[in-house]
Amino acid sequence: LLVMPQVEWEVVAAKVSALPLADSRSALLRRAIFSAAENLAPDKQGRILVSQRLREYAQIEADIIIAGVDKFIELWKPANWDEKVLQQLAGGDLNSELFAALNV
Repeated sequence: LLVMPQVEWEVVAAKVSALPLADSRSALLRRAIFSAAENLAPDKQGRILVSQRLREYAQIEADIIIAGVDKFIELWKPANWDEKVLQQLAGGDLNSELFAALNV
């Protein structure tokens, strides 16, 4: 799950909204992004409550990985983090060729 500040969400939302209406891929992305979005407000202790619907989508049951990624955070089920992130890193997917291709 991605969690981002309102100002960053507005940037993403504007880009998605600007996609062509007649393009079926754009429509699919619009539906996926906007139907899943929720406005989360921290409580007095700075915690956010993630809805049951989003917890089920992300398969989050009890433990959670919180990963800071630039201007947002990602919430992961630990087993999914291991599979989708750590295994890719260990497999050498992050190498000099990738940095060169991305001009980083």
